[in-house]
Amino acid sequence: MSTHYYVVDEKALSLSLKRVIAAKKLLSEGRAPNASQAAAMAGVSRSVFYKYKDSIRPFIDKGTQNVVTLYALLADRPGVLWHLLSMLAEVRTNVLTVNQSIPSDGTAPLTVSIQGSDMPITVQELLQALRAVDGVLAVDVLSGETFA
Repeated sequence: MSTHYYVVDEKALSLSLKRVIAAKKLLSEGRAPNASQAAAMAGVSRSVFYKYKDSIRPFIDKGTQNVVTLYALLADRPGVLWHLLSMLAEVRTNVLTVNQSIPSDGTAPLTVSIQGSDMPITVQELLQALRAVDGVLAVDVLSGETFA
């Protein structure tokens, strides 16, 4: 038996499915300690929750997610990566991936993919801020959108 997937506007979903989605969100955000509690909080029966929980998930349109991959060259010193990641957190980016290669010749290449839909500054301003971090030798956009 093959599986078929459909993209459906949320307005077309039944109230039960919307409540399953709400319960899953309560669980993923840690606002409900378990599935039974999440189902109760969302107003859906446990049986309906368990029946549909693995069959419904949000559609993530990568084209609208403001994902940028940065390339950086870091000095091979303790704490440099931590400071760079702290700066990304400070400007409200969501770090999606981090890949730091093994250091050689005193430097460590790094790629980091971020989502910045809530970022209060532009990508150019972010690059300037990251370049000012002690131990960041270079940083530039490798791929992706430039947040407005």
